[in-house]
Amino acid sequence: MQRLRGSDAFAIYSESPTSPFVTLKVAIYRPTHSDDIPTAADIRQFIRQSVDRYGARARLRILRVPLDLHHPVWVADPDFDPDDHIHEAELPSPGTRSQLCDFISELMSQPLAPDRPLWETWIVSGLENERVALVSKLHHALADGNHIVEMIASNHDSAPVADDPAAGQQDAIPTRTRLVADALLDLFKSYTLDLPEYARYLKQARARGKVLRNAEGDESGGAGFAPMTILNSEGGGERLYRYELASLPAIKQLARDFGCTVNAMVLGICSEGMKRYLQDVDELPATPLRTAMPIGSLGEEDFRTHLNASIHNNNVTVAFVPLDLHISDLRERVQQIKQDAAAAIQHARASSGKRIDNYLDYLPGTAIRLLNAALKRQITRFHKPFANLIISNVKGPGETLYAVDGRLEMEQLLSTGNLQDGGSLNITIWSYTDKLCISCYSRKGALPEPDKINRYIREVIEELGLGYPATW
Repeated sequence: MQRLRGSDAFAIYSESPTSPFVTLKVAIYRPTHSDDIPTAADIRQFIRQSVDRYGARARLRILRVPLDLHHPVWVADPDFDPDDHIHEAELPSPGTRSQLCDFISELMSQPLAPDRPLWETWIVSGLENERVALVSKLHHALADGNHIVEMIASNHDSAPVADDPAAGQQDAIPTRTRLVADALLDLFKSYTLDLPEYARYLKQARARGKVLRNAEGDESGGAGFAPMTILNSEGGGERLYRYELASLPAIKQLARDFGCTVNAMVLGICSEGMKRYLQDVDELPATPLRTAMPIGSLGEEDFRTHLNASIHNNNVTVAFVPLDLHISDLRERVQQIKQDAAAAIQHARASSGKRIDNYLDYLPGTAIRLLNAALKRQITRFHKPFANLIISNVKGPGETLYAVDGRLEMEQLLSTGNLQDGGSLNITIWSYTDKLCISCYSRKGALPEPDKINRYIREVIEELGLGYPATW
C-alpha cells in the first residue's frame, strides 16, 4: 500500500459526474502482410503481454480515505484479471474514420469503474482495409503524456519495463480504520518533518526564481484571467472526439520559415482555426484567448517528501499562453505566440516551489476539493476563468512501431486529455513518425457545431501546405 503523490491525487479530487479525469490513447494499425491478419485472440494476447511489461502498476486500484483526510492509496487488486479490462468491438461497414471517432466519443462519455484498476482497452475491428485500432482509456492518475509515450514505446519492444517491486506487494485491502489512522499519521509526518525542509527549499527556489526573472525580464508570464467565452460553457457528460493529420516535416519546415519553434507553430495553427470558428458561430473576444498548456519537467530540483516517490505518474505543471486572435497576420501572430509561450514557461520555471502543484503533497483532499469548488464558483459567478481551452503538444515515438510479433504496423497514434468543469474544449497534439495528429475533444451540446473546429483546423493545414497524404 502506498499513498498517491499530490499531483496524482489531484486527478482524483478534480473529478465530477460530468468530468471524469480520463485520458485517451488510440493506436491504428494495418496488417504488415495482407495474407497474415492477426485475430482478436492474437491481439488480446499482445495486450496481456503489454500489461505484463508494464508491471505491477497495471494491477493497482485506488482507495480513497474517508472524508478525504489525506490522499488516496494505491493497493494491489486481489481480483485483477487483465481480460476484465480488454473488450472487443466491430465497426459497421464501411468502417470509416468518422465511425471510429463516433465510437470513441461514446466510449469517452462513460466513466471508468472506480472499484478496480482504472484502465480499459478496446480492440476495434472492421476498419477499412483490414485496419484495427486499440483504443485505451485510462485515468489521468496513472500517467501523464510523457509516461505514456515511454509505455507505448516499451510495449512495442522486446525489452520489458523495469518493474517497481514495492508496487507489486500483495497487501490486503485496508479497512476504513487503517485508512484513517495511516492518513493522520502521514499528515503528522508531512507537517512536522517535511514542512521545515520545504521552507528551506522554498527560500532557495525563490532566490533562483528572482535570478531567472531578472535575467529574462519576466513580468507576467501569462498571469491573470481569460475572457469569458462560449468555450467555457457548461455541459453534461457526453463527449465528441474528432482528429486531423498533418505532415510533421512540413510543419518543421514552416516553423523554420517563420523563425519559431514547432510548438509555437502548432499553437498558431490552432489559434487560426479557433479564430475562424468563433467568427462563424459567435464572436471574437475583446481580449486574447488564453490556453492552458501542460508542460513536463522543467529540470528543477525534485523536492522529496516522506510520501512514496516510486509511484509518481504526473510530473507536469501548466503554463498559460495568450492567443491574440485580433492579430490578423498569421506570421505576426505566431511571433507573438512564440514570445508569450516562452514567457509563460519561464514564469512557471521562476515560480518553482510556490506553484499550486508544489503544495499538493501537503494539502488534504478536502482542501483540494474546496479549492476546486471555489475556482468553479469564480468562473460561474464572476466570469473569470483561468483559461478558455487546453492545448497540449507531446512528442511521440519517432520510429515506426510494430505489434503482435511484427504482424501489425502502427500507422497513427492519437491522444486526448481530459475536460474539467468550466471548459469544453481540449486540443491534444501528438507526433508519430512523420505525422502530427491533432485531436479535438469537446463536450457534446456545450459548443455550437463543434465539428466546425476540426473543419477550420483542416482548412488551415491545407492552406499552409501541411496536409498529410490521406491513407485512411
